[in-house]
Amino acid sequence: MNFGLRYPLIVMTMSISLSLTGCAARAPVANQPEPIKISKSATAIEAAQLAEPARFAEEPTRSAIKHMVLAGKPITVVNEFGEVRIRFGGFANELEATAVAQSPIGSAMPVMQFDEQTATLITQLPPIAPGNGVASQLAEGQRIDITLFVPEKHDLSIRTLRGLIEVRGLRGNLQARSVSGDLLLRGITGALDVETGSGLVEAAFADQATAAAQRVVTSTGAISVSFGPNYDAALSLATSGLFATEYSLSVVTQPGAEPNKAASVTLGRGVNPIEIRSKRGDVRLFRRSVFLDADSQ
Repeated sequence: MNFGLRYPLIVMTMSISLSLTGCAARAPVANQPEPIKISKSATAIEAAQLAEPARFAEEPTRSAIKHMVLAGKPITVVNEFGEVRIRFGGFANELEATAVAQSPIGSAMPVMQFDEQTATLITQLPPIAPGNGVASQLAEGQRIDITLFVPEKHDLSIRTLRGLIEVRGLRGNLQARSVSGDLLLRGITGALDVETGSGLVEAAFADQATAAAQRVVTSTGAISVSFGPNYDAALSLATSGLFATEYSLSVVTQPGAEPNKAASVTLGRGVNPIEIRSKRGDVRLFRRSVFLDADSQ
């Protein structure tokens, strides 16, 4: 008997049979992506970030509002869907805001609204259906960024989730809170009370110190602050990261604690308290130079 031909044919037959059996056992899933698994603790924003890339409308939506506010009334801004930028808004008690919104095709644009009674500007997603009050689910890339022009002598409170907070030229006190957004602060004449989690803080303090206590705090984000040559303050520093400074400072270690070291710096007469603290972020202090106009010499 010639087994040289029969055995290869038998092996081939078994191979074909196994292959066909395997195909029959599996459901046809050709070109189907694996389902995205989202933990129960994932927020709506985190879930949106895991979704497939969104297709956006060709042009963002721009809007603007103007409102009169009572003299000296504190102003609140809450934007959980993007960035907040603050600029000096003049001497009249008029608040002006512009917004740029973006949303994937098929999703509603986020909008901003102002409550005159509480002087609060908020952003929100439109309801799923008119009148039902149920907010839409946040889609990937759905955002709204705000620029606000704040008049003088109005204190300001800002809150974001992950969005940048940038404040320039505010003539009032500032309170800012963010989960992980960066804070960029410059030319603010009032007191600072600012805090972020993993975001960084860059603050250029005004030339003249305020008498109120001030604080700059992060969890893991780095902190960089600068002071003019005539600034009077008593700085209280703490971090488990690094200290980098152009000033003399006294460092005390705190083994087993977080932050694990503290330091103090005296600027000028040292009469105005400022707390600068991070659990793990580096803390940097800079001496800001005075720039002179060459034409005036």
